[in-house]
Amino acid sequence: MDRLSIGCVLGIASVSAGMGIAKLERAVTPARSVTASSEEDPVGRAAVELAIDTLLARLYASISGPPGAERDWETFDSVFTDAARMAAWYPQLDGSVAEMKMTPSEYKERSGPMLVASGFSEKEVNRELDVYGSIAHAFSTYRGEYTDARGEPRAVAGINSIQLVKTNDGWRVHSLIWQQAGDALPIPER
Repeated sequence: MDRLSIGCVLGIASVSAGMGIAKLERAVTPARSVTASSEEDPVGRAAVELAIDTLLARLYASISGPPGAERDWETFDSVFTDAARMAAWYPQLDGSVAEMKMTPSEYKERSGPMLVASGFSEKEVNRELDVYGSIAHAFSTYRGEYTDARGEPRAVAGINSIQLVKTNDGWRVHSLIWQQAGDALPIPER
């Protein structure tokens, strides 16, 4: 498997120990939301934030688990729209960036076996959320752990850019783009 495929399989690549993963141990911060009716309807705003919180928690949980545990692909499928797309951006050694585009189904095919084998687990540690009517955008900072091919534990981190839409069935992910963090691209303090 080539380097780019391995990165896709894990969703993100290793972050060096010097990056300071410990800084990401803070709890998820309350979402900052801007809605058309935010000031007039704080209860409605809170309901939207709760629905999105629940959806994103289901997304992260669906791909996470210990080695040997099958992933919850039924839940994974349920968080996306039918036309959803995913993409990963990976810095290359020569300074360029490689993109890997896929559908959620392609992600499952490529990533499923490695997620089970590596015991990959990912959790959200911070979120910046903006909502306008029936569209929303979340910058979701994540931290993950897995076991590499040599059996060594690894920590990873990065940011998911998640575009959401409110459908007749509730909020769903329409697009998910992620980029790994690293020495040249640390997680911002904010």
